[in-house]
Amino acid sequence: MSDWKSKVAKKQEELRQLTPTEWLIADRDATPYEEALLEKLSSEQLEITTNYTAQELLAALAAGKLTAEAVTDAFSRRAALANQYVNCLTEVNYKAALTRAKHLDEEFKKTGKPVGPLHGLPISVKDSFEVTGLASTLGTVARIDHPKSHKNTPLVQLLLDLGAVVHVKTNIPQAIITSDSHNNVFGRTLNPYNTKEWSAGGSSGGEAALIALRGSLLGVGTDLAGSIRIPAWCCGVYGFKPTVNRIPYSGIARSSVDLADLGVLASAGPLATNISDIEFFMKTVIDNQPWIGYDSLAIPMPWISNINKHRKTSKPEKKGFLTFGTILEDDLYPVDSDVQQCLQNISFKLVGAGHKHVQLLSGAYPSFRHVSHSIALPLLDLDVSRASLKMIQAGQEPLVPSVKKNFAGVYDPPSKTFDETEELFITSVKESSVSIPQLLEATRRKLSARKAWLDVINAQGIDILILPCAAQFAPPFDTYTELPYTNNWNALDFPAIAIPTNRDKLGKVDSKVKPHGIQVVGTYFNDEGLLAAASLVDSIINESN
Repeated sequence: MSDWKSKVAKKQEELRQLTPTEWLIADRDATPYEEALLEKLSSEQLEITTNYTAQELLAALAAGKLTAEAVTDAFSRRAALANQYVNCLTEVNYKAALTRAKHLDEEFKKTGKPVGPLHGLPISVKDSFEVTGLASTLGTVARIDHPKSHKNTPLVQLLLDLGAVVHVKTNIPQAIITSDSHNNVFGRTLNPYNTKEWSAGGSSGGEAALIALRGSLLGVGTDLAGSIRIPAWCCGVYGFKPTVNRIPYSGIARSSVDLADLGVLASAGPLATNISDIEFFMKTVIDNQPWIGYDSLAIPMPWISNINKHRKTSKPEKKGFLTFGTILEDDLYPVDSDVQQCLQNISFKLVGAGHKHVQLLSGAYPSFRHVSHSIALPLLDLDVSRASLKMIQAGQEPLVPSVKKNFAGVYDPPSKTFDETEELFITSVKESSVSIPQLLEATRRKLSARKAWLDVINAQGIDILILPCAAQFAPPFDTYTELPYTNNWNALDFPAIAIPTNRDKLGKVDSKVKPHGIQVVGTYFNDEGLLAAASLVDSIINESN
Protein backbone atom coordinates (compact mmCIF):
# COMPACT_ATOMS: atom_id res chain seq x y z
CA MET A 1 0.00 0.00 0.00
CA SER A 2 1.35 3.44 -0.94
CA ASP A 3 2.32 5.79 1.87
CA TRP A 4 -0.62 8.15 1.39
CA LYS A 5 -3.10 5.30 1.41
CA SER A 6 -1.58 3.92 4.62
CA LYS A 7 -1.95 7.29 6.32
CA VAL A 8 -5.55 7.59 5.18
CA ALA A 9 -6.38 4.06 6.32
CA LYS A 10 -4.88 4.75 9.75
CA LYS A 11 -6.80 8.04 10.07
CA GLN A 12 -10.09 6.44 9.06
CA GLU A 13 -9.58 3.58 11.49
CA GLU A 14 -8.92 6.07 14.31
CA LEU A 15 -12.24 7.74 13.56
CA ARG A 16 -14.06 4.40 13.44
CA GLN A 17 -12.68 3.56 16.87
CA LEU A 18 -14.20 6.77 18.24
CA THR A 19 -17.70 5.72 17.17
CA PRO A 20 -19.36 3.25 19.58
CA THR A 21 -19.98 -0.09 17.87
CA GLU A 22 -23.64 -0.07 18.92
CA TRP A 23 -24.13 3.05 16.74
CA LEU A 24 -22.91 1.29 13.59
CA ILE A 25 -25.20 -0.12 10.90
CA ALA A 26 -24.26 -3.66 9.85
CA ASP A 27 -25.48 -3.29 6.28
CA ARG A 28 -25.98 0.30 5.20
CA ASP A 29 -27.14 -0.60 1.68
CA ALA A 30 -29.86 -2.91 3.00
CA THR A 31 -31.01 -0.54 5.74
CA PRO A 32 -32.71 2.74 4.75
CA TYR A 33 -31.69 5.72 6.87
CA GLU A 34 -35.20 6.05 8.30
CA GLU A 35 -35.10 2.42 9.46
CA ALA A 36 -31.66 2.97 10.98
CA LEU A 37 -33.05 5.85 13.04
CA LEU A 38 -35.79 3.62 14.44
CA GLU A 39 -33.30 0.84 15.12
CA LYS A 40 -30.57 2.90 16.77
CA LEU A 41 -32.41 5.77 18.48
CA SER A 42 -34.82 5.54 21.37
CA SER A 43 -38.22 7.19 21.03
CA GLU A 44 -36.97 10.08 23.18
CA GLN A 45 -33.82 10.51 21.06
CA LEU A 46 -35.90 10.44 17.90
CA GLU A 47 -38.21 13.06 19.37
CA ILE A 48 -35.30 15.29 20.42
CA THR A 49 -33.58 15.18 17.03
CA THR A 50 -36.70 15.32 14.84
CA ASN A 51 -39.32 17.60 16.35
CA TYR A 52 -37.47 20.68 17.62
CA THR A 53 -35.91 23.78 16.17
CA ALA A 54 -32.69 24.93 17.83
CA GLN A 55 -34.55 27.66 19.72
CA GLU A 56 -37.27 25.26 20.87
CA LEU A 57 -34.60 22.86 22.08
CA LEU A 58 -32.87 25.66 23.99
CA ALA A 59 -36.17 26.63 25.61
CA ALA A 60 -36.70 23.02 26.76
CA LEU A 61 -33.15 22.88 28.12
CA ALA A 62 -33.53 26.22 29.92
CA ALA A 63 -36.79 25.02 31.48
CA GLY A 64 -35.18 21.82 32.69
CA LYS A 65 -37.46 19.67 30.53
CA LEU A 66 -34.43 18.16 28.79
CA THR A 67 -30.87 17.62 29.98
CA ALA A 68 -27.80 18.63 28.01
CA GLU A 69 -26.56 15.06 28.36
CA ALA A 70 -29.69 13.59 26.75
CA VAL A 71 -29.64 16.14 23.93
CA THR A 72 -25.93 15.73 23.22
CA ASP A 73 -26.19 11.95 23.27
CA ALA A 74 -29.14 12.03 20.86
CA PHE A 75 -27.48 14.32 18.33
CA SER A 76 -24.15 12.50 18.56
CA ARG A 77 -25.89 9.25 17.72
CA ARG A 78 -27.83 10.81 14.86
CA ALA A 79 -24.70 12.47 13.47
CA ALA A 80 -22.92 9.10 13.55
CA LEU A 81 -25.82 7.54 11.63
CA ALA A 82 -25.91 10.37 9.09
CA ASN A 83 -22.19 9.95 8.51
CA GLN A 84 -22.64 6.30 7.58
CA TYR A 85 -25.06 7.32 4.81
CA VAL A 86 -23.64 10.57 3.42
CA ASN A 87 -20.04 10.68 4.68
CA CYS A 88 -20.37 14.14 6.20
CA LEU A 89 -17.94 14.09 9.16
CA THR A 90 -14.19 14.55 9.55
CA GLU A 91 -13.68 14.63 13.32
CA VAL A 92 -15.93 13.35 16.10
CA ASN A 93 -15.97 14.71 19.62
CA TYR A 94 -18.56 12.43 21.19
CA LYS A 95 -16.79 11.61 24.45
CA ALA A 96 -15.65 15.16 25.22
CA ALA A 97 -19.03 16.54 24.17
CA LEU A 98 -20.85 14.21 26.57
CA THR A 99 -18.46 15.14 29.38
CA ARG A 100 -19.13 18.82 28.73
CA ALA A 101 -22.88 18.22 28.60
CA LYS A 102 -22.78 16.54 32.02
CA HIS A 103 -20.86 19.53 33.37
CA LEU A 104 -23.52 21.88 32.00
CA ASP A 105 -26.21 19.80 33.71
CA GLU A 106 -24.34 19.98 37.01
CA GLU A 107 -24.09 23.76 36.74
CA PHE A 108 -27.80 23.95 35.95
CA LYS A 109 -28.62 21.89 39.05
CA LYS A 110 -26.47 24.16 41.23
CA THR A 111 -27.79 27.48 39.97
CA GLY A 112 -31.16 26.69 38.43
CA LYS A 113 -30.08 28.71 35.42
CA PRO A 114 -28.62 27.85 32.00
CA VAL A 115 -24.92 28.56 31.57
CA GLY A 116 -25.66 30.84 28.62
CA PRO A 117 -28.06 31.42 25.72
CA LEU A 118 -26.74 28.32 23.93
CA HIS A 119 -26.83 26.09 27.02
CA GLY A 120 -26.61 22.44 26.01
CA LEU A 121 -27.10 22.95 22.26
CA PRO A 122 -24.95 20.67 20.07
CA ILE A 123 -23.40 22.75 17.27
CA SER A 124 -21.39 21.29 14.39
CA VAL A 125 -18.53 23.17 12.74
CA LYS A 126 -16.70 22.91 9.45
CA ASP A 127 -13.36 21.09 9.52
CA SER A 128 -11.37 24.33 9.21
CA PHE A 129 -12.53 25.58 12.63
CA GLU A 130 -9.96 24.73 15.28
CA VAL A 131 -11.37 22.78 18.23
CA THR A 132 -9.06 21.86 21.12
CA GLY A 133 -7.98 18.23 20.91
CA LEU A 134 -9.24 17.70 17.35
CA ALA A 135 -7.40 17.75 14.04
CA SER A 136 -7.97 20.11 11.12
CA THR A 137 -6.72 18.17 8.10
CA LEU A 138 -8.36 20.50 5.54
CA GLY A 139 -9.03 17.41 3.47
CA THR A 140 -5.34 16.79 2.78
CA VAL A 141 -3.00 13.90 3.52
CA ALA A 142 -0.20 16.34 4.38
CA ARG A 143 -2.09 17.52 7.48
CA ILE A 144 -2.96 14.07 8.82
CA ASP A 145 0.21 14.17 10.91
CA HIS A 146 -0.25 17.83 11.80
CA PRO A 147 -0.57 18.40 15.57
CA LYS A 148 -4.10 18.49 16.91
CA SER A 149 -5.48 21.89 17.81
CA HIS A 150 -4.24 23.21 21.14
CA LYS A 151 -6.77 26.03 21.30
CA ASN A 152 -10.18 26.89 19.93
CA THR A 153 -10.86 29.24 17.06
CA PRO A 154 -12.27 32.46 18.60
CA LEU A 155 -15.79 31.75 17.30
CA VAL A 156 -15.72 28.22 18.70
CA GLN A 157 -14.54 29.57 22.06
CA LEU A 158 -17.35 32.13 22.08
CA LEU A 159 -19.95 29.45 21.29
CA LEU A 160 -18.62 27.29 24.12
CA ASP A 161 -18.63 30.25 26.52
CA LEU A 162 -22.28 30.77 25.62
CA GLY A 163 -23.06 27.19 26.61
CA ALA A 164 -22.86 25.29 23.31
CA VAL A 165 -21.49 21.77 22.84
CA VAL A 166 -19.36 21.01 19.77
CA HIS A 167 -20.03 17.36 18.92
CA VAL A 168 -18.60 16.98 15.37
CA LYS A 169 -16.58 18.63 12.61
CA THR A 170 -17.74 18.32 9.01
CA ASN A 171 -16.35 17.39 5.62
CA ILE A 172 -14.88 19.66 2.96
CA PRO A 173 -13.19 19.51 -0.47
CA GLN A 174 -9.55 18.63 -0.94
CA ALA A 175 -7.63 21.62 0.50
CA ILE A 176 -10.98 23.48 0.59
CA ILE A 177 -10.59 24.74 -2.98
CA THR A 178 -13.59 23.47 -4.94
CA SER A 179 -17.37 23.23 -4.61
CA ASP A 180 -17.55 19.45 -4.28
CA SER A 181 -16.88 18.20 -0.75
CA HIS A 182 -14.59 15.35 -1.77
CA ASN A 183 -11.09 14.51 -0.59
CA ASN A 184 -8.85 11.47 -0.28
CA VAL A 185 -8.83 11.46 3.52
CA PHE A 186 -12.56 11.24 4.25
CA GLY A 187 -14.04 10.58 0.82
CA ARG A 188 -16.96 12.30 -0.84
CA THR A 189 -19.89 13.83 1.03
CA LEU A 190 -23.08 12.61 -0.65
CA ASN A 191 -26.32 14.43 -1.28
CA PRO A 192 -28.96 12.98 1.09
CA TYR A 193 -31.58 12.91 -1.67
CA ASN A 194 -29.47 11.05 -4.23
CA THR A 195 -26.31 9.53 -2.82
CA LYS A 196 -25.28 8.01 -6.17
CA GLU A 197 -25.26 11.04 -8.46
CA TRP A 198 -25.91 14.50 -6.99
CA SER A 199 -23.35 16.84 -5.48
CA ALA A 200 -23.78 17.96 -1.89
CA GLY A 201 -21.91 21.14 -2.82
CA GLY A 202 -18.98 22.72 -1.07
CA SER A 203 -16.95 23.74 0.54
CA SER A 204 -19.27 23.45 3.58
CA GLY A 205 -20.89 20.36 2.08
CA GLY A 206 -20.52 18.20 5.17
CA GLU A 207 -22.40 20.79 7.23
CA ALA A 208 -25.30 21.01 4.80
CA ALA A 209 -25.67 17.22 4.45
CA LEU A 210 -25.48 16.72 8.23
CA ILE A 211 -28.12 19.37 8.91
CA ALA A 212 -30.38 17.99 6.17
CA LEU A 213 -30.35 14.68 8.08
CA ARG A 214 -30.73 16.48 11.42
CA GLY A 215 -27.48 15.25 12.92
CA SER A 216 -27.19 18.90 13.91
CA LEU A 217 -29.78 21.68 13.96
CA LEU A 218 -27.29 24.52 13.77
CA GLY A 219 -23.83 24.49 12.22
CA VAL A 220 -21.12 26.89 11.15
CA GLY A 221 -19.44 27.06 7.76
CA THR A 222 -17.37 29.55 5.81
CA ASP A 223 -18.10 31.21 2.47
CA LEU A 224 -15.54 32.61 0.02
CA ALA A 225 -17.34 32.13 -3.30
CA GLY A 226 -20.57 30.41 -2.30
CA SER A 227 -19.24 27.80 0.14
CA ILE A 228 -22.20 28.08 2.54
CA ARG A 229 -24.94 28.87 0.02
CA ILE A 230 -24.06 26.26 -2.64
CA PRO A 231 -24.23 23.29 -0.20
CA ALA A 232 -27.40 24.68 1.40
CA TRP A 233 -28.92 24.99 -2.11
CA CYS A 234 -27.91 21.41 -2.95
CA CYS A 235 -29.12 19.83 0.30
CA GLY A 236 -32.31 21.78 0.95
CA VAL A 237 -31.29 23.71 4.09
CA TYR A 238 -30.76 27.37 4.99
CA GLY A 239 -27.28 28.88 4.67
CA PHE A 240 -26.29 32.51 5.35
CA LYS A 241 -23.18 34.39 4.23
CA PRO A 242 -22.95 37.52 6.39
CA THR A 243 -21.04 40.67 5.61
CA VAL A 244 -17.34 39.95 6.22
CA ASN A 245 -16.36 39.93 9.92
CA ARG A 246 -19.86 40.42 11.33
CA ILE A 247 -19.17 36.92 12.70
CA PRO A 248 -15.60 36.21 13.97
CA TYR A 249 -13.43 34.55 11.33
CA SER A 250 -9.90 34.79 12.74
CA GLY A 251 -8.00 31.69 13.81
CA ILE A 252 -9.44 29.34 11.21
CA ALA A 253 -7.06 26.76 9.73
CA ARG A 254 -6.27 27.71 6.14
CA SER A 255 -4.68 26.22 3.07
CA SER A 256 -3.89 29.55 1.35
CA VAL A 257 -1.36 32.20 2.30
CA ASP A 258 0.47 35.17 0.73
CA LEU A 259 -1.71 38.11 -0.30
CA ALA A 260 -5.05 36.32 0.08
CA ASP A 261 -6.24 38.69 2.83
CA LEU A 262 -6.00 41.60 0.41
CA GLY A 263 -8.46 40.02 -1.99
CA VAL A 264 -11.96 38.63 -1.60
CA LEU A 265 -12.45 37.78 2.06
CA ALA A 266 -14.35 34.82 3.46
CA SER A 267 -17.21 35.03 5.94
CA ALA A 268 -18.12 32.64 8.73
CA GLY A 269 -21.84 32.01 8.91
CA PRO A 270 -24.60 29.64 10.03
CA LEU A 271 -26.46 26.79 8.34
CA ALA A 272 -29.74 25.60 9.87
CA THR A 273 -33.04 23.84 9.34
CA ASN A 274 -35.00 27.13 9.42
CA ILE A 275 -34.42 30.85 8.95
CA SER A 276 -35.40 31.83 12.49
CA ASP A 277 -32.47 29.85 13.89
CA ILE A 278 -30.17 31.60 11.39
CA GLU A 279 -31.24 34.99 12.72
CA PHE A 280 -31.01 33.73 16.31
CA PHE A 281 -27.42 32.60 15.75
CA MET A 282 -26.42 35.97 14.29
CA LYS A 283 -28.06 37.95 17.07
CA THR A 284 -26.70 35.73 19.84
CA VAL A 285 -23.10 35.89 18.61
CA ILE A 286 -23.12 39.62 17.89
CA ASP A 287 -25.00 40.55 21.09
CA ASN A 288 -22.05 39.08 22.98
CA GLN A 289 -19.60 41.56 21.40
CA PRO A 290 -17.12 39.14 19.82
CA TRP A 291 -14.79 42.07 19.04
CA ILE A 292 -14.01 42.24 22.77
CA GLY A 293 -11.87 39.38 24.03
CA TYR A 294 -12.36 37.05 21.07
CA ASP A 295 -11.55 38.49 17.65
CA SER A 296 -10.35 42.08 17.35
CA LEU A 297 -11.10 41.98 13.61
CA ALA A 298 -14.81 41.37 14.20
CA ILE A 299 -16.80 44.46 13.30
CA PRO A 300 -17.79 46.36 16.50
CA MET A 301 -21.37 46.79 15.32
CA PRO A 302 -24.38 45.70 17.41
CA TRP A 303 -27.21 43.57 16.04
CA ILE A 304 -30.22 45.84 15.53
CA SER A 305 -33.27 43.61 15.87
CA ASN A 306 -35.84 46.37 15.44
CA ILE A 307 -34.22 47.74 12.28
CA ASN A 308 -36.63 49.29 9.76
CA LYS A 309 -37.25 46.04 7.93
CA HIS A 310 -38.19 47.37 4.55
CA ARG A 311 -37.68 50.53 2.55
CA LYS A 312 -40.18 53.28 3.31
CA THR A 313 -42.75 53.78 0.56
CA SER A 314 -44.64 56.88 -0.48
CA LYS A 315 -48.00 55.17 0.04
CA PRO A 316 -48.97 54.58 3.68
CA GLU A 317 -50.99 51.51 2.75
CA LYS A 318 -47.82 49.94 1.29
CA LYS A 319 -45.78 50.30 4.46
CA GLY A 320 -44.02 47.06 5.34
CA PHE A 321 -44.22 45.67 1.82
CA LEU A 322 -41.13 44.74 -0.15
CA THR A 323 -39.82 45.76 -3.50
CA PHE A 324 -37.86 42.79 -4.73
CA GLY A 325 -35.68 42.55 -7.81
CA THR A 326 -35.24 39.24 -9.61
CA ILE A 327 -32.57 37.93 -11.93
CA LEU A 328 -33.84 34.78 -13.64
CA GLU A 329 -30.74 34.32 -15.76
CA ASP A 330 -27.67 36.27 -16.76
CA ASP A 331 -27.19 36.17 -20.55
CA LEU A 332 -23.64 34.87 -20.22
CA TYR A 333 -24.47 32.19 -17.63
CA PRO A 334 -27.47 30.07 -18.75
CA VAL A 335 -29.74 28.69 -16.04
CA ASP A 336 -31.81 25.50 -16.27
CA SER A 337 -35.50 25.95 -17.04
CA ASP A 338 -36.64 24.40 -13.74
CA VAL A 339 -34.53 26.90 -11.81
CA GLN A 340 -36.07 29.77 -13.75
CA GLN A 341 -39.55 28.34 -13.24
CA CYS A 342 -38.94 28.14 -9.50
CA LEU A 343 -37.94 31.82 -9.42
CA GLN A 344 -41.00 32.81 -11.45
CA ASN A 345 -43.29 30.88 -9.12
CA ILE A 346 -41.78 32.63 -6.12
CA SER A 347 -42.26 36.00 -7.80
CA PHE A 348 -45.94 35.22 -8.44
CA LYS A 349 -46.44 34.31 -4.78
CA LEU A 350 -44.77 37.48 -3.55
CA VAL A 351 -46.71 39.71 -5.94
CA GLY A 352 -49.89 37.92 -4.89
CA ALA A 353 -49.06 38.83 -1.28
CA GLY A 354 -48.84 42.51 -2.22
CA HIS A 355 -45.13 42.97 -2.82
CA LYS A 356 -43.67 44.86 -5.79
CA HIS A 357 -41.61 43.04 -8.42
CA VAL A 358 -38.80 44.51 -10.52
CA GLN A 359 -37.28 42.12 -13.06
CA LEU A 360 -33.65 42.89 -13.84
CA LEU A 361 -32.41 41.85 -17.27
CA SER A 362 -28.80 41.56 -18.41
CA GLY A 363 -27.49 45.04 -19.15
CA ALA A 364 -29.57 46.62 -16.39
CA TYR A 365 -27.01 45.71 -13.73
CA PRO A 366 -23.21 45.31 -13.51
CA SER A 367 -22.10 42.33 -15.58
CA PHE A 368 -21.64 39.08 -13.68
CA ARG A 369 -18.85 38.24 -16.14
CA HIS A 370 -17.07 41.51 -15.29
CA VAL A 371 -17.36 40.96 -11.54
CA SER A 372 -16.35 37.30 -11.83
CA HIS A 373 -13.43 37.65 -14.25
CA SER A 374 -12.15 41.16 -13.58
CA ILE A 375 -12.66 41.32 -9.84
CA ALA A 376 -13.45 38.05 -8.05
CA LEU A 377 -11.06 35.69 -9.82
CA PRO A 378 -8.04 38.06 -9.81
CA LEU A 379 -8.57 38.84 -6.13
CA LEU A 380 -9.13 35.17 -5.27
CA ASP A 381 -5.88 34.38 -7.07
CA LEU A 382 -3.72 36.36 -4.65
CA ASP A 383 -2.46 33.10 -3.16
CA VAL A 384 0.39 33.57 -5.61
CA SER A 385 2.46 30.59 -4.42
CA ARG A 386 -0.54 28.25 -4.92
CA ALA A 387 -0.13 27.06 -1.33
CA SER A 388 -3.28 24.92 -1.47
CA LEU A 389 -2.00 22.87 -4.40
CA LYS A 390 1.44 22.64 -2.83
CA MET A 391 -0.18 21.24 0.31
CA ILE A 392 -1.76 18.51 -1.81
CA GLN A 393 1.59 17.90 -3.52
CA ALA A 394 3.36 17.66 -0.15
CA GLY A 395 1.07 14.82 0.89
CA GLN A 396 2.00 12.86 -2.25
CA GLU A 397 -1.67 12.15 -2.85
CA PRO A 398 -3.61 12.21 -6.14
CA LEU A 399 -5.87 15.08 -7.13
CA VAL A 400 -9.61 14.47 -6.78
CA PRO A 401 -11.62 15.09 -9.99
CA SER A 402 -12.99 18.52 -9.05
CA VAL A 403 -9.49 19.85 -8.31
CA LYS A 404 -8.10 18.37 -11.52
CA LYS A 405 -10.83 20.09 -13.50
CA ASN A 406 -10.88 23.49 -11.80
CA PHE A 407 -7.11 23.96 -11.65
CA ALA A 408 -6.16 22.58 -15.06
CA GLY A 409 -3.20 24.53 -16.42
CA VAL A 410 -1.93 25.38 -12.94
CA TYR A 411 -0.24 22.06 -12.19
CA ASP A 412 1.91 19.51 -14.01
CA PRO A 413 1.54 16.94 -15.39
CA PRO A 414 -1.74 17.91 -17.11
CA SER A 415 -4.83 15.77 -16.58
CA LYS A 416 -6.13 13.61 -19.42
CA THR A 417 -9.55 12.53 -18.14
CA PHE A 418 -10.48 14.79 -15.16
CA ASP A 419 -12.26 11.84 -13.55
CA GLU A 420 -11.68 9.25 -10.85
CA THR A 421 -10.24 6.67 -13.24
CA GLU A 422 -7.07 8.74 -13.53
CA GLU A 423 -4.74 8.80 -10.51
CA LEU A 424 -2.83 12.03 -11.05
CA PHE A 425 -0.05 13.22 -8.73
CA ILE A 426 1.26 16.79 -8.93
CA THR A 427 4.96 17.07 -9.79
CA SER A 428 5.05 20.87 -9.95
CA VAL A 429 2.82 23.90 -9.44
CA LYS A 430 2.86 27.01 -11.60
CA GLU A 431 3.06 30.02 -9.36
CA SER A 432 1.26 33.22 -10.29
CA SER A 433 2.33 36.81 -9.80
CA VAL A 434 0.50 39.98 -8.97
CA SER A 435 1.77 43.53 -9.24
CA ILE A 436 0.72 46.44 -7.08
CA PRO A 437 -0.96 48.15 -10.08
CA GLN A 438 -2.93 44.96 -10.79
CA LEU A 439 -4.04 44.73 -7.18
CA LEU A 440 -5.05 48.37 -7.10
CA GLU A 441 -6.97 48.04 -10.37
CA ALA A 442 -8.90 45.00 -9.17
CA THR A 443 -9.72 46.83 -5.94
CA ARG A 444 -10.85 49.91 -7.88
CA ARG A 445 -13.11 47.74 -10.02
CA LYS A 446 -14.54 46.12 -6.89
CA LEU A 447 -15.50 49.46 -5.36
CA SER A 448 -16.84 50.69 -8.69
CA ALA A 449 -19.00 47.57 -9.15
CA ARG A 450 -20.31 47.85 -5.58
CA LYS A 451 -21.36 51.46 -6.21
CA ALA A 452 -22.93 50.51 -9.55
CA TRP A 453 -25.01 47.78 -7.88
CA LEU A 454 -26.07 50.14 -5.09
CA ASP A 455 -27.08 52.72 -7.71
CA VAL A 456 -29.29 50.13 -9.44
CA ILE A 457 -30.84 49.06 -6.14
CA ASN A 458 -31.45 52.59 -4.89
CA ALA A 459 -32.75 53.93 -8.21
CA GLN A 460 -35.52 51.33 -8.28
CA GLY A 461 -36.19 51.26 -4.55
CA ILE A 462 -35.23 47.58 -4.32
CA ASP A 463 -35.11 46.04 -0.85
CA ILE A 464 -33.71 42.62 -1.79
CA LEU A 465 -32.54 40.72 -4.84
CA ILE A 466 -33.78 37.20 -5.57
CA LEU A 467 -31.81 34.98 -7.95
CA PRO A 468 -30.37 31.45 -8.26
CA CYS A 469 -27.35 30.18 -6.36
CA ALA A 470 -26.29 28.24 -9.45
CA ALA A 471 -27.42 27.16 -12.90
CA GLN A 472 -28.75 23.81 -11.67
CA PHE A 473 -30.40 22.32 -8.62
CA ALA A 474 -28.12 19.65 -7.08
CA PRO A 475 -25.98 18.98 -10.17
CA PRO A 476 -23.99 15.78 -10.82
CA PHE A 477 -20.71 15.17 -9.01
CA ASP A 478 -17.77 17.37 -10.01
CA THR A 479 -19.61 19.71 -12.38
CA TYR A 480 -19.24 22.95 -10.42
CA THR A 481 -16.71 25.27 -12.05
CA GLU A 482 -17.32 29.02 -12.20
CA LEU A 483 -19.77 30.35 -9.59
CA PRO A 484 -20.97 33.74 -10.85
CA TYR A 485 -24.32 33.72 -9.05
CA THR A 486 -22.65 33.43 -5.65
CA ASN A 487 -19.10 34.80 -5.95
CA ASN A 488 -20.48 38.10 -7.26
CA TRP A 489 -21.69 38.88 -3.74
CA ASN A 490 -18.47 37.77 -2.05
CA ALA A 491 -16.53 40.13 -4.31
CA LEU A 492 -18.86 43.01 -3.38
CA ASP A 493 -19.27 41.89 0.27
CA PHE A 494 -23.08 41.82 0.13
CA PRO A 495 -24.79 39.45 2.59
CA ALA A 496 -26.77 36.61 0.99
CA ILE A 497 -28.84 33.62 2.09
CA ALA A 498 -29.88 30.38 0.42
CA ILE A 499 -33.51 29.47 1.15
CA PRO A 500 -35.06 26.10 0.24
CA THR A 501 -38.47 26.33 -1.44
CA ASN A 502 -39.73 22.74 -1.48
CA ARG A 503 -38.82 21.30 1.91
CA ASP A 504 -42.34 19.92 2.22
CA LYS A 505 -41.70 17.77 -0.86
CA LEU A 506 -38.29 16.43 0.12
CA GLY A 507 -38.68 12.76 0.96
CA LYS A 508 -36.54 10.08 2.48
CA VAL A 509 -32.85 9.55 1.85
CA ASP A 510 -32.31 8.68 -1.82
CA SER A 511 -35.88 9.75 -2.65
CA LYS A 512 -34.52 11.35 -5.88
CA VAL A 513 -36.49 14.56 -5.16
CA LYS A 514 -34.21 17.50 -5.90
CA PRO A 515 -34.10 20.32 -3.36
CA HIS A 516 -35.24 23.60 -4.93
CA GLY A 517 -34.32 27.02 -3.63
CA ILE A 518 -33.49 30.66 -4.15
CA GLN A 519 -30.77 33.08 -3.11
CA VAL A 520 -31.78 36.34 -1.44
CA VAL A 521 -29.23 39.16 -1.41
CA GLY A 522 -29.03 42.43 0.52
CA THR A 523 -26.57 45.29 0.72
CA TYR A 524 -23.36 45.24 2.71
CA PHE A 525 -23.64 45.69 6.47
CA ASN A 526 -27.43 45.42 6.24
CA ASP A 527 -27.49 41.81 7.46
CA GLU A 528 -30.36 42.53 9.82
CA GLY A 529 -32.52 44.05 7.09
CA LEU A 530 -31.76 41.20 4.70
CA LEU A 531 -32.70 38.50 7.21
CA ALA A 532 -35.88 40.36 8.18
CA ALA A 533 -36.93 40.59 4.54
CA ALA A 534 -35.80 37.02 3.80
CA SER A 535 -37.86 35.78 6.74
CA LEU A 536 -40.92 37.43 5.24
CA VAL A 537 -40.18 35.84 1.86
CA ASP A 538 -39.64 32.46 3.50
CA SER A 539 -42.95 32.67 5.36
CA ILE A 540 -44.84 33.38 2.13
CA ILE A 541 -43.08 30.61 0.20
CA ASN A 542 -43.07 27.85 2.75
CA GLU A 543 -46.36 28.57 4.51
CA SER A 544 -48.14 28.54 1.14
CA ASN A 545 -46.49 25.18 0.46
